[in-house]
Order: sequence, then structure tokens, then C-alpha cells
Amino acid sequence: MLDVQIDRTSCMGSGNCAFWAPEVFEVADDGVAVVLDIRNASIENVMRAVEGCPTQSISVRSDDDEGHSVSHSADAAAGDSSPQAPKS
Repeated sequence: MLDVQIDRTSCMGSGNCAFWAPEVFEVADDGVAVVLDIRNASIENVMRAVEGCPTQSISVRSDDDEGHSVSHSADAAAGDSSPQAPKS
């Protein structure tokens, strides 16, 4: 399962996320991005949005094959495809 969150306190509303994954993100009337619907999200497009976020306000978590929660970072989107261990 994919969980996508936006830190609305750091988001500057650039719209890069909505450009890369319009099915998942939009910039709301207040100028800050929101997550729409992740059920049909392309993980590739979501990770492009993570990479393209100038304020790194997007966080993505998913379950691995064994059901463990795994965090994905902008570093992973930029080419290091290894998932990041959850922070305690």
C-alpha cells in the first residue's frame, strides 16, 4: 500500500507535483499542494514528483514484499533506488 503525504507547512505551491502526477496532486485554492487519490497512482510518477519538489515536502511510504513499512526519499527518486529505512 502506498501512503503519500505533503507537509503543508513547507510546501510553496510550485505545482511540480501536479505536473508530474496530476492524478495524485493538485495545488489547492490556498496555493498549497494536496494529495487527491493514490489508488491509481503510478509510483514512478509519484517519485518524479518527490524528486521535483523544490522544498522536499512530499513523503512516500509503502509496504515491502514482507509487509514492512518503507520510506522513499528524494535521493531514491534521483537514482538511488534503495528504499530508506524508517526513522525512529
